[in-house]
Amino acid sequence: MARYRAAFALGDGMWWDKSSSYNARAGLETADVETYLRMCLG
Repeated sequence: MARYRAAFALGDGMWWDKSSSYNARAGLETADVETYLRMCLG
């Protein structure tokens, strides 16, 4: 996990601009873990 944080995150989420991501350009919605679990578990 430490390697992931060092490579991809600043400790407070992803470091790149969401609007330039593939998901945003393709119109795909994403969810964080908390939101996903709330959707699945109610």
